[in-house]
Amino acid sequence: DYTFGGFTNNGQPFDASGTYLGEEDLVIMQVWNAVPTYTLTVNGLYGNDVLPVLSYKTGATFTLPVAPTRDGYVFAGYTVNGQPLTLTNGQATFTWSTNTVVTATWTARIYITLVDKLSGATLGTVEVTAGAYTPLQTPTKSGYHFVGFYSNEACTEAFANNGTYAGNTSITVYASWRKQAKITVYNGATLVETILVPANGAYTLTAGTNNAD
Repeated sequence: DYTFGGFTNNGQPFDASGTYLGEEDLVIMQVWNAVPTYTLTVNGLYGNDVLPVLSYKTGATFTLPVAPTRDGYVFAGYTVNGQPLTLTNGQATFTWSTNTVVTATWTARIYITLVDKLSGATLGTVEVTAGAYTPLQTPTKSGYHFVGFYSNEACTEAFANNGTYAGNTSITVYASWRKQAKITVYNGATLVETILVPANGAYTLTAGTNNAD
């Protein structure tokens, strides 16, 4: 491709319009300049979204993957020289008169994983999006009372399961338990009742009767 660069006479620029009163014949040459070609490199893409190094001329329009994917990450947009690149329907017009590098940027996905303190089993995982997550469901365990959520394995630091998380890394939350106590009442050798103590610890024993003379 070429762009028109004007006129010359004997190698000197010559006006496209004007007045000429000379007697000598003139030879006027049109000037055409080759349109420079530059390279476009897109870094940071993965899998099927990877693009080869492309060539472009200033003002060319390219279509970039609108929503590329990467395991464990959320696409955060493209940048050129550290500045955001705006796409219109996935297209961007490249006006730079230089070789250009576009970078796909990513934000690591953040997960909260709930682990059973006693068994070590994973009870569930939720993803944090923009600092918010679906609160962890209170787990249940036969023979135990749930004590609470904790952010350390020793269960000494409580975790506020309120649906907001300001951290920027994935974390493990531990479900802590207290064994459910049982109260067994006898009248002599006769079993009167068995009570499983509830989580709040409150209990009431039933007064018995003794028919012995």
